[in-house]
Amino acid sequence: MSPVVDELLYALRDFSNLILPTLGAISLIALTVLFVRLAGLVKEATLRVKELQPTIQNVDKSIEKIQAPLDTAVNLAHSVDKAQQNAEEAMHQASVYISEQLDKLKTNLQALKSEKDAKSEPVVQEGE
Repeated sequence: MSPVVDELLYALRDFSNLILPTLGAISLIALTVLFVRLAGLVKEATLRVKELQPTIQNVDKSIEKIQAPLDTAVNLAHSVDKAQQNAEEAMHQASVYISEQLDKLKTNLQALKSEKDAKSEPVVQEGE
């Protein structure tokens, strides 16, 4: 290599030997500041969560108070569903019963009409 390039490389090496420890120290200081601020942020977040604790407890109590009426509403809805189902079954059974009775009545009326028609027909005697 040429002497100018060699001289430049030696100068850069000497400069690096001087600047790298300084940059390392600055980086360590910056990391320390970052960790200190991060620790402060964690402490502040912890305080905020502690301040919210009574509010969270009040919300829990309110939810517990609401739970009983909700359970009652659910039970009532189930009761209404059962009543509707029973009413549908009763209506179905009633319609089946009425249909069967009407069929029997129709059969009986046809039988009575047939008997009445048979009685009202004049008897034709064969020898006349």
